[in-house]
Amino acid sequence: MADGSARNGVAGTVVAAALLAFAATKTATSGTGTADESATRPDGATGPALRTGTHKTGVLGRIDLWQQRHRATAFPVGVLKKFGDDRAGRLAALIAYYGFFSVFPALLAMVTILLFVLKNRPGLRTDIADSAVAQLPVVGDEIAKSLANPIGGSTIGLVIGLAGALWAGLGMVQASQDAMNEVWAVERSRYPNFIMKRVRSLIMLALMGSLVIASTIVSQLVSIVAPGVLGVVLLFAATVALNVLVFMVAFRVLTVADLDWATVLPGAAFAGVAYTVIQYFGGIYVSRTVNGASDTYGTFAIVIGLLSWIFIIAQVTMLGAEINSVRATRLWPRSLFNPPATAGDHRSHAAQAKAQKMDSSMDVDVEFDSTPARV
Repeated sequence: MADGSARNGVAGTVVAAALLAFAATKTATSGTGTADESATRPDGATGPALRTGTHKTGVLGRIDLWQQRHRATAFPVGVLKKFGDDRAGRLAALIAYYGFFSVFPALLAMVTILLFVLKNRPGLRTDIADSAVAQLPVVGDEIAKSLANPIGGSTIGLVIGLAGALWAGLGMVQASQDAMNEVWAVERSRYPNFIMKRVRSLIMLALMGSLVIASTIVSQLVSIVAPGVLGVVLLFAATVALNVLVFMVAFRVLTVADLDWATVLPGAAFAGVAYTVIQYFGGIYVSRTVNGASDTYGTFAIVIGLLSWIFIIAQVTMLGAEINSVRATRLWPRSLFNPPATAGDHRSHAAQAKAQKMDSSMDVDVEFDSTPARV
């Protein structure tokens, strides 16, 4: 009996040793050893080996791969993906919110300034004010009634009132600055301080006022030089050119990112043309929105119309900025279905992570556990 127990014990030990040896062999050949994994990493870092990204199979995978391989589809998809990554729709809504509270004080300040600068030119003053109001179809007429009485009173009261109106009018521009810095993945530590942010906003507000004056002058010149259908065509072309120029300046002024004119031109061209078309035809949409809401909301329909109009313009502006960002930093092609992620996905996500750097003394490093899928 003792010999049988001994033999059983020896047999059990042999079996256990064989199992351990087999498990060790599988571990060594399965690619989970630390030394082997580190050797396979392209960056030379220690840690688990990077997984290779592979495209999804099936219909969706083929569609995704096809759009990535064609610039005509890959670039728009890249813009829309970046638009979603930045939550640009929410940023546009924030701009519309601040714009709603800024538009009346800004117009009031402009009318008051015009009252003094063009004191002896009431006709030109009226034309410029009407041109500014025309930027807000349908609801502009209602705002014009409220602007009938500009800021007045003593000199001190006038200065205080005008400063207050300008301060309130900066809200939309400051929200736009935050949005543009978000689009360009600017590190938070580089955001402008309290004073510089207001200075940039004042510059942008002055630019918008200059656009209104320039539009009025161009409109009068075109009506004199080329009346009729030709005048309409020339006025449209001149308006597009002015709007593109304003968007080019805006895309540079509203962000601390170092951009040149060539970088901001494509998005400015898109936004300028789209804004001009909206000026001509967007009034139909706003008019229907106001008329449809009047039965339910009464006078609040004007509020809905104004918010809708500003939101449309904000969306167009954000799309133009995203076009510039995606093109300049080559954030395309992008994958419709992650995983697998493309090199464009990695660049976009890494930039977003690094943008959260709150202090210049911080270091933000981004690593991925897989290599980009080949396109």
